[in-house]
Amino acid sequence: PKLAKDVMYAKAVLETWKQEVDDSFAKEKETIGASFPYIRTSDESTLNGYTVINADLIKGDDKKVPAVILFHTGAGPQDVFLRWKADMLARDPMWGDDNGDNKNNNGCVVLIADIVGDSTGWTWTDRDRYDDTRKKVLQRTVQEHEHSHSHENENGPIEIIAQRWKLRETVAAAVQALKNIQEVDDQNIAAMGWCLGGHPVLELGRMKLDGVHTLVTFHGVFDGIKDDIDINTSISMSGLGTETAKGQRQNCVLICNGKSDPFVSRK
Repeated sequence: PKLAKDVMYAKAVLETWKQEVDDSFAKEKETIGASFPYIRTSDESTLNGYTVINADLIKGDDKKVPAVILFHTGAGPQDVFLRWKADMLARDPMWGDDNGDNKNNNGCVVLIADIVGDSTGWTWTDRDRYDDTRKKVLQRTVQEHEHSHSHENENGPIEIIAQRWKLRETVAAAVQALKNIQEVDDQNIAAMGWCLGGHPVLELGRMKLDGVHTLVTFHGVFDGIKDDIDINTSISMSGLGTETAKGQRQNCVLICNGKSDPFVSRK
């Protein structure tokens, strides 16, 4: 696939990637990367992920390891930048045991998730197609859901909810794909997103999927939608491990944006 907008971009990332490996802990580890297609079951669409693992993980000691999902920018999932970040995460010694022993560190499993259905890198050049796909994924639609506080009808209580259901289905597909990997600790999953990838990270915070805990965005592009967030399922922006009024864990989202970011207003 096409992994960069041009030669200069590819060269800059590859040189920095190599330098980071040579100058750090990372040179002591090897990684393995491979295409990882998975299905969004709601419409049977194929999404085109890419996984990176620490090579030590294939030794077969049945050890479960943490997992990290990376959500891409508007450049799409086929981006050499994301492969660099996935590689460095898989190499990082921070994945040692609770006692700080990194001798048997098997790293983590990293999945570069696909939001737009791009297997070839078309997002780099076909911006009209990207804009149309992005609009569809982020579109808010209405669905009926059972809810104890909703009005009654002949089938019982329901609630009419407008949400980004397609985005949620796309995000859930990535999480489930990771959980299906035998080596993944399905109760120890994190997610990071850049630019467009801020949307799925924030949505993950609202969805509260089992096993997904740490959520971070970098210059995430948000549009300020605030409705449809129930007080008992809201996102905590500060304070780790907080609880809701009903005793449910709140997800905490770390949002990192520069005050001069041209894509995100201070509001």
